[in-house]
Amino acid sequence: MRDSKLAFEWITSLLTALGHPYVVVGGLAANVFGGKRQLNDVDLDVPKKSLKEVAELAKEWIVFGPARYRDEQFDIELLSLRYAGQDIDLTAAEDISLFDRHAGEWRKVPTDLKAGELHEVLGKTVAVMTKESLISYKKMICRDSDLEDIVAMGG
Repeated sequence: MRDSKLAFEWITSLLTALGHPYVVVGGLAANVFGGKRQLNDVDLDVPKKSLKEVAELAKEWIVFGPARYRDEQFDIELLSLRYAGQDIDLTAAEDISLFDRHAGEWRKVPTDLKAGELHEVLGKTVAVMTKESLISYKKMICRDSDLEDIVAMGG
């Protein structure tokens, strides 16, 4: 059984204990701004050094990485975990490229970890990617789930 709140508390507490900043992004961030989709995974952007340090402490929950991950939308440094049945993706904030479907090319879009806004997420006040930045990146990759989130967020 998936416990998103427990998984979120675990990973954010671990990052805080390590002294690493993080920003909530993806579908969880979209839900903060009015998105209605069921949560697939907990997406957090973190400093690249966090990936290795978290991997060392969370070995038994690693699903992927830390390693380079590339598909049709993303070219990123990624650590994927599964805790309490919930998938968690940590992405190196300074090393993010997205495929801009409108322009037909890859674009570097690092996350500014200092630019997040404080919001309550799953019972905890944390930094969340700004609504404007979230809509911008979702418009760039333009998957069906992104379009759904954009509409729900009023973008």
